[in-house]
Amino acid sequence: MRQLKLEFDEIPPGLNEVIHLCSGHWGNYSKVKAYWKELVRLKTLRSPKFKTVDIEVTLTFPTRAKHDKDNFYACYKFLLDGLCCIEDDNCDVVQNIKLNFAYEKGVKKTEVIIKGE
Repeated sequence: MRQLKLEFDEIPPGLNEVIHLCSGHWGNYSKVKAYWKELVRLKTLRSPKFKTVDIEVTLTFPTRAKHDKDNFYACYKFLLDGLCCIEDDNCDVVQNIKLNFAYEKGVKKTEVIIKGE
């Protein structure tokens, strides 16, 4: 089994932020989605291809404020759409996906671990 680790110094928007983006100009959401797609694409452009994967996402927050997991499931869209290391992000390829939260004072980051064949 191979593994690929991606790290970003920010956190993709959760559902509440996506709703807020959509309530403004229609282009707001498109810009944020394109931004994240390009960030992920650049990190996986030269990565080996996987046929099937399990993905684990860890969002690290800078404070101990409470966060709703269901709100941040929306961030999968921003992260998976840019992956160049998989053919598609359908359920035949992405077999399992897990979301974790972490706290580290003053640190905001996203870690994506992709394991597969």
